[in-house]
Amino acid sequence: MEVDPKEAAPGSDVTVTVKLRPYRRNPLTKTFTLRIPEGAQGTCDILVRGGGIAEPEQESILQGWRSIAAFEELLSELNAKESNNELVVELLAKVEGTSQDKSEEEEPKLLSEIKARRMKEGTLRLFKSNYYVEGLMRRVLHVRPENGATDSGQ
Repeated sequence: MEVDPKEAAPGSDVTVTVKLRPYRRNPLTKTFTLRIPEGAQGTCDILVRGGGIAEPEQESILQGWRSIAAFEELLSELNAKESNNELVVELLAKVEGTSQDKSEEEEPKLLSEIKARRMKEGTLRLFKSNYYVEGLMRRVLHVRPENGATDSGQ
């Protein structure tokens, strides 16, 4: 896995290049773009993993904060679960004014809602392959302060 650039400002994009090595096949290279959230500070973790490996828990249901009220909502939640043929590329950032990951700072949400929001904001990307995806890689990205920073990736 390669991350370019190694240091970026909030609101800018970073490119993550991943090489997949299917069993008895030629390697594939996939490129993903992640957006650093506005207000991000310090360091961000970029995680590339197989679906189902270190998957976030459905905290709002497990803790009793939310429940599924309709059949469509149940289907949406079941579809939000990761599968072992997916490659998950995500950016985990500390956002100014919070002490936790941005995905946990708001009111309790269902996993499908969190996933949809993160896809829209650019901190989560998924790739469905024809293969079982195994493994987890982590890289650290340094976030430059917003004041006076130039954006080299744009």
